[in-house]
Amino acid sequence: MSRPLPTDSNWNEQKVLFNGKPSAVLKISKNKEDDALRVKEKVTEFVEAQRLIAPEGVTLEMTNDMSSILWDRLTMMVKNGWQGILLVFATMWLFFSFRYSFWVAAGLPVAFLGGLFLMANLGLSINIMSLVGLLMAIGIMMDDAIVIAESIQAHLDRGQKIDDAVINGVKKVLPGVISSFLTTVCIFGSLLFLQGEMGAVLRAVPQVLILVLSLSLVEAFLILPNHLSHSLHKHNRDKQPVKFKRVLLERFEHFRNTTLVNAVDKVVSYRYAFMGSVFAALLISVSLLAGGVVKFNPFPALDGDIAEARIILPPGASLSQTERVVDKIVLSAEKLNKQWSEEMEGGETW
Repeated sequence: MSRPLPTDSNWNEQKVLFNGKPSAVLKISKNKEDDALRVKEKVTEFVEAQRLIAPEGVTLEMTNDMSSILWDRLTMMVKNGWQGILLVFATMWLFFSFRYSFWVAAGLPVAFLGGLFLMANLGLSINIMSLVGLLMAIGIMMDDAIVIAESIQAHLDRGQKIDDAVINGVKKVLPGVISSFLTTVCIFGSLLFLQGEMGAVLRAVPQVLILVLSLSLVEAFLILPNHLSHSLHKHNRDKQPVKFKRVLLERFEHFRNTTLVNAVDKVVSYRYAFMGSVFAALLISVSLLAGGVVKFNPFPALDGDIAEARIILPPGASLSQTERVVDKIVLSAEKLNKQWSEEMEGGETW
C-alpha cells in the first residue's frame, strides 16, 4: 500500500509511504512499440540486481504491475484454445475415426499460428483488445471445419467414393459457410468505422477476428479436405469401434430415427400452435427488456485490482492534518482487508 501525502497548495511538503515505510516511487511506462511482458521482465531483473547491492534498510518492491492483465488474458487464450481443441477432438471422435477427428481439431492451432504470423507482418500487436478478438475467434472458427467434415461423411455414407464424397461434400456447404463468414465480417467489420477514442480502442477486435477467420476459411476449404481424403483412404472400415462408442452410436441413431422424427412430426401437425408459441416467447423477451426487468448496461463496471482513495483538504492544511486523515482511511482499509480475507479468502490477507 503506497500513499503520497501532499499538504499545501505549493506542494512544499510531501511524504510517500509504502507498506507503512517512507518510500520513493519510480513509475515505469512504455511506448507503443515495446513489449509489455519483456519490459516487465527487464524491470524484474533490474530490481533483483539492485536488491543485492542496496544499502541495509533499503528494499525494492514492485507494485501496480499492469502487465499482469495482459498475461492473464494471454494465459486465458492459451487455456481456452487447448480446451477447445480437446473438446472438439473428443466430440468428433465419438462419431468419426481417430484420424478424421484429429485433422478437424488441427485447424484451430493452424489458423491461430497463421493469424499471429500475419499480425506480426501487418503491424498488429498482442494487446488486451487483440486478445479479445482471438478469444472470440476460438468459438467461431471451428464451425467451418466441423460442417465440412460432417458433409463429407454424409456423402460417404450414401455410398459415394472417397474422392467424390470429399468434392461433393465441400461443394454442398460452400455457399452456407461463405455466407456465414460474410455475415460475421459485416457485423464485426462495422467496428472498423467507429470514430474517436472508442474506435481507436475497439478497432483491433475486428481486425484480428476477421484475419483469423479468413485463415480458418482458407484452411477449411483448401487444406482440410486433402487431409480428410488422406485419412479416409488410410482408414480401415473393417475395424470395429470400441464398445462404448458402438453403444453410443446405436443409441444416437435410435434417437435420431425415432424420438427426433416423432417430435418433428408433432411440430408439423401443430405448426400454427408451435409458431404462435415461438412468437409469444419473442414478445415476452422483448417486453422483459422494454419493461426494465432485464437490465441493459452496455459498459458495466468491472472489479479492479486497485482501490484508490482521493482526499481533498482545505488549502493550507498541514502535513500532520493530512496524516491524521490518511491514517484513519488506512486503518479502515486494513480492517476491511482482514474482514473480507476471513470471509472470502480463507483467512489469507493481502
